[in-house]
Amino acid sequence: MSPRSCAAASTLTSRPGLRAPVLALGAILLVPASSAAQVTAPDGGPVASCAGQGFRIGTITVERLDVLDLRSTGLVGWIERSANSMHVQTRERVIRRHLLFREGDECDDEALAQTERNLRATGLFQKVDVHASPSVDQTVDVTIRARDAWSLRISGEFGHLGGKPAWEAGLTEANLAGSGAGIGLRHRSRFEADVTTAWFADERFLGLREWLGVRYDERSDGRSRAASLVRPFYSLDSRWGHEFSAAETRDHLRLYEDGLITHEYRRRSVETIAGVALRVASPSATSVWRLATGFRFSAREYEPNGTAPAGDPLLPPSHRLAGPYLNLHFVQHRFLKRTGLFVPGRDTDINLGTQLDLGLFVSRPIAGLATTARVSVGAAASRGWSLPHEGLLVGTAFVSGDFGGVDERRGDAGGSLRAWWQRSPTHVLATLLEARWRLNPDSSGRLYLGGSPGLRGYREYALWGTQSVLVIVEDRKFFGWTLARLFQFGVAGFAEGGAVGGATSGSAGWRGAANVGAGLRIAQLRTSSNSAVRIDVAFPLVAAPDGRRQPQLVIGYRGDY
Repeated sequence: MSPRSCAAASTLTSRPGLRAPVLALGAILLVPASSAAQVTAPDGGPVASCAGQGFRIGTITVERLDVLDLRSTGLVGWIERSANSMHVQTRERVIRRHLLFREGDECDDEALAQTERNLRATGLFQKVDVHASPSVDQTVDVTIRARDAWSLRISGEFGHLGGKPAWEAGLTEANLAGSGAGIGLRHRSRFEADVTTAWFADERFLGLREWLGVRYDERSDGRSRAASLVRPFYSLDSRWGHEFSAAETRDHLRLYEDGLITHEYRRRSVETIAGVALRVASPSATSVWRLATGFRFSAREYEPNGTAPAGDPLLPPSHRLAGPYLNLHFVQHRFLKRTGLFVPGRDTDINLGTQLDLGLFVSRPIAGLATTARVSVGAAASRGWSLPHEGLLVGTAFVSGDFGGVDERRGDAGGSLRAWWQRSPTHVLATLLEARWRLNPDSSGRLYLGGSPGLRGYREYALWGTQSVLVIVEDRKFFGWTLARLFQFGVAGFAEGGAVGGATSGSAGWRGAANVGAGLRIAQLRTSSNSAVRIDVAFPLVAAPDGRRQPQLVIGYRGDY
């Protein structure tokens, strides 16, 4: 599935690599990332208002805007007109499918704000605004203004991640003939494997409130395939949702010491889910409780790759789990809409409300599936706060564990604090504090730092342990000028520090590292992405475990850090 589709349904599909949290919180899969909330301006006021009780929806107007606004003349204007002619505008009926109100309905501020946020979450538009204009006859005329994003993307990247070359080439149509469906083909060469991906996704399959996604990966070390049919919660008053999904991946698990592969095992991962979720209580106009239940099957199977010693202690134990899950989810909506938090001109919705998840998964022995007994429990919470000087702070925490059966008990816990101070529409100071802890993990549960997990000045996976702490501070400033209103350039300075502890690679106590650096940022203004091209040079302040202290060039396409 496309990056856009995966982001929109990140809580709806299983995600390899998050084994412990997913085991404990499997039912969170039925709580969509696009569950909407009251969208507010930075001062806390609503973006669109019904003007009072008793008003009803009058005329609904949809204004569709081209990718480029044709204000330029000469060569630039010719390029803009040519680009628009090659792009099929999103069809009006696609936009209207996302409306949570109809003409004649009682006007509701939440429904107006919810609609705007749902449209923004599709990834089809650069900009979405919902305007309400009260009339004297107790009606509110609503205008939905949506500017299309450039959907045909010929992608290409080349760079270094953690001291290793990385490149990508692909062709994606994220809005096929203006239908809202996406299709794509991409090849990526990364640190661990080469992957060719084909995907299809439709957020309103057959015009229904169903999200369909299909993906196939051909990997240098195996293959992966996945399919999902999901009915998300599109609003607070949505009564029910469901998920039917299946994914299988055959690849290699690699273990690293000082950024070098020391052990390698063949791995097969399977995740299937069939479940429903119901709204069970609405304690207020801006909060809701939901209960999800269903059946889940999970398998992780490992085999030695090539010649491996008998009884290799680092070979992770294989397991098969199957049984019912139950999840209770509470969400409170206190959204702020901020412009330029990650990319100039791009709107971002930040929820400062409380969210809570409680999960239980019970696996029982089933002869036909060769499953074992195991119990997984977990909890996760998040909340946000406004800070002085246009600051925002969002905190998250989770804890999970599984026990019973033949394997020893295991635990996983962690949390993060993310803060942003927006000094101007193009100047943001961003910080991250993140901590993780794992109890009795097998070798597949190592926590790594270095390269893409954090600490850009070191090789990929230079440090590992069962406990980790990471701190990042980044100050980025985009310039006021643009290149043909297609790209906007900026600069950034950053500092990172981190450490791993617990069971580490051959040393007691904690091992730490730190780096500083600077880089270039390139924002693509006519896409819907909240990410930018990043070209960084990072200088280690502490020697790596192998004794090296060489600057690293890091080129990639990422969001906040």
